[in-house]
Amino acid sequence: MKNDKWIRFYTPEILADNLMDQIDNLFLPSNVIDICAGSCNLLRQAQLKWPKAKFYASDIEKINRESYLTGKFFANQIDARDISSIKKEFKRKRNKLVLANPPFGDSTTFQENSIPSNLQELYNSSKNANRIECQILISNFAILNTGDVFAGVLPENIFSADKMYGFRENIFKLFDNLKVSTHSIKFNSSEVKTRLFTGTFKQLKENRKISSPQLSTSKNNQEINLIRGIDNSVLKNYKPSDSNLEVLHFNNLEGKILQRKSIKGDKNYESKIIGKNDVLIFRVGRNAGKIFIPQQKHIGLAPSDLLLIFKNGKKLGKKDLEKFELSLSRRTKGLTSKYISKNDVYEALKPTENCA
Repeated sequence: MKNDKWIRFYTPEILADNLMDQIDNLFLPSNVIDICAGSCNLLRQAQLKWPKAKFYASDIEKINRESYLTGKFFANQIDARDISSIKKEFKRKRNKLVLANPPFGDSTTFQENSIPSNLQELYNSSKNANRIECQILISNFAILNTGDVFAGVLPENIFSADKMYGFRENIFKLFDNLKVSTHSIKFNSSEVKTRLFTGTFKQLKENRKISSPQLSTSKNNQEINLIRGIDNSVLKNYKPSDSNLEVLHFNNLEGKILQRKSIKGDKNYESKIIGKNDVLIFRVGRNAGKIFIPQQKHIGLAPSDLLLIFKNGKKLGKKDLEKFELSLSRRTKGLTSKYISKNDVYEALKPTENCA
């Protein structure tokens, strides 16, 4: 897209190169597609790695001839939000790599045409976000067939924002060989943080839903209740005050506070307060997936979003918690920065069912 609003998100060459390096070297695509190609920066880097493939660039505006690649290169002018046209043009191409650096920003309109059944849940979870990157990603995923690879530069908010939880959980279950990595490269004139996302598209059964399984053991029978800590981006350096709520901010197994943080106490954060029977789970960082048993000094406070609160998790018992942590450690994602999702926790808890 060449609208001035989006031009600041054109992919730096070094970032495009890093994205290509994250794709498995054993994958040899026959077709490489970018439906928001812009100046074709992603396609150009892909051509260096797979010179024998065919390359397809599409954009809402006509591709400038200066952006054309040598070799087998084809250009189209299609609005990426028009799923019907995008599918008609690209869906039948096999063994393909779909590249994406979608524009980021608010959007008030959404074309609801031809949402594939296997993406209906993803679409439903995107409605509250009102973000153009959500729309464009759905179009990208709509042209994938089983075994195709998707590689994208995606905004950080997809992986961290509370309102994006359902959307990202539905994305995660679309892919095998999932890799998410962080980097320090910035777009020109933009401070937006992004991550590199790659995965192999898999066939999903229709109407498969994310649900919180019921935890049932001889010791306990309760609904799993996971609560994410307070968004770190809204926290301030800690200053004692009757109007400020102290927030626990740490990512080490000893529970040592990284930095005193607080948030104005004008919102109801009661659900995020750590209770005496709760267990904490590291959500991101080198200890992602590890369990932390709160100490007395942590009880009654709220954690930052480095942590998940597993309400009444102690009732599982020591042995089941150890099994749970081992299962969860196998589900962490990411290369340079590890992380887990709530759905990973739900899945990791399943092996503890029916334990004595």
